[in-house]
Amino acid sequence: MGHLVVAHAMNVMPALEPLSTLPKSIGWSLHRDENTTSFYLDTFKAGTERKWPFTSMPPIKDVPLELPEELAALSRVYNLLESVRLANTFKRAFLNLNLALSKSLQLEIFSVCTDDDGLDFVCREPIAGPGLPRWHGGHTDEDRKL
Repeated sequence: MGHLVVAHAMNVMPALEPLSTLPKSIGWSLHRDENTTSFYLDTFKAGTERKWPFTSMPPIKDVPLELPEELAALSRVYNLLESVRLANTFKRAFLNLNLALSKSLQLEIFSVCTDDDGLDFVCREPIAGPGLPRWHGGHTDEDRKL
């Protein structure tokens, strides 16, 4: 894996107490862009030393892989991608983490996970009203050959 960037962005300062509902294996730190009104949540393996923020994938062992029933349409997309061996970049646990953050913070969260080896996954959970979160997934050069 190349240079990894993982971040969760929001446009207002979140209340931090709800983050205590995250699995204990997931640590977090909040960063603010002083030039804008944006806030960025870094998620990582709790208890590990990190040299730089936003450079590690949060542990997914305590985040469900299966999508909730209201996202059945995305489960079908995943199954279709899996049937043609292109599902590796469809990060269901990362999508579930985005949903958990959005629900606990009661904010619209824009989450990104990308590296320079072909992983590009972005999702946004709209807090207002029902509907599917928007997402975009990339693929690797190996996927293109299939």
